[in-house]
Amino acid sequence: MDGSDAPRVLIVGAGAVGRVLAHYLLRGGATVAFLVRRKEHAQHLASHPIEIHQLPLVPCGTTKVSTHVVAAYATLDDARNAGRWDVVFLALPSDALKRLEGLAELPCDAVVLMTQGLADHGVLVDKLRSTARHPPPTVIEGGITFIAWQAPIPRERFAAIPPRPDFTATSGGAGANVAAPVAFVLPAPFVLSMPKGQPATPVLNDLRGIMRKGGLSCKLVPSVGAELALAEGFLMPWLIALEAREWNWARLRSDRELRTVLAQAARESMRITISAHAGSLTCVQSVAIAAVRGWVIAVAMAIAPLLFCSFDIERYIEFHFGSKTAAQTILMVEGFVQAGKTAGLSTIAIEHLCGRNPRWSLIHAQASSTLTL
Repeated sequence: MDGSDAPRVLIVGAGAVGRVLAHYLLRGGATVAFLVRRKEHAQHLASHPIEIHQLPLVPCGTTKVSTHVVAAYATLDDARNAGRWDVVFLALPSDALKRLEGLAELPCDAVVLMTQGLADHGVLVDKLRSTARHPPPTVIEGGITFIAWQAPIPRERFAAIPPRPDFTATSGGAGANVAAPVAFVLPAPFVLSMPKGQPATPVLNDLRGIMRKGGLSCKLVPSVGAELALAEGFLMPWLIALEAREWNWARLRSDRELRTVLAQAARESMRITISAHAGSLTCVQSVAIAAVRGWVIAVAMAIAPLLFCSFDIERYIEFHFGSKTAAQTILMVEGFVQAGKTAGLSTIAIEHLCGRNPRWSLIHAQASSTLTL
């Protein structure tokens, strides 16, 4: 990105996250296109504006609505023949990244990885090594800090955006309703970093500048993985426990025994993620991990719907993590267990918690198919 022309950005995946990114990148002056799996999705995206609703964090705030027309490709050949890309964003979950084929054939200068699975960086590097280009594209790590979904959420108890008769909620996987408007909330700045131990490159600062110009708060950090380690380490066990109680927040809050196991598993996984990304715990991280107790989880679950009151967060969690990214949760928790054993850290509570989830083996089996773009 030399500044002489609009940066060319390709987003692999046109789900809610991909479309929110496209919104900010377009506003920041980039030329943006999607790469999707289905021809009909590409045709619809290329001929219909994407509709983005930014919701306020507080009830008295104002919802901002934007529309954009974005080019889209359904095959790798089409995207490759469109010319060289400055940046390729991978708006995919961890399981889709593992099954992604042909990425090395895309002519690009940088690839932004936005999943936080402990093995994801290695998976991406292996895929890029298969290219004949020397050097291969620069890998940049990105952290998704906004909450986005295709509206309406199935079975939502109140509408985050006004109901539309031309769109209906679907419980299908990613891309099931490509025509649906997207809603999102932005509770924290987007984060970017180079992989651990690698020096910053100009493209990193260029990306931050584009995002900020587009209105997205964005900061550079030493390591995205370390920045989000505590949150990811807590989130994944919590999702396993919540699913074990059929995504019913009240049932999990009232199940003292399961919350105790969850707290133990969360402390284990938080230690493992910090160990993998940063090597050692800081005093603040140690205190944060020690504070994760069953009663604290119950209080936090009671408060969360009040904090995120502009949308139905309970139904969002069930829809997003229970169907769209369920396989990613399994892969990430399995990664925690493997990394913990390698580092000599306890994984007993994590494995016990997983045994409480009746869908564990089913989801694991569903993650083995092949995805080819």
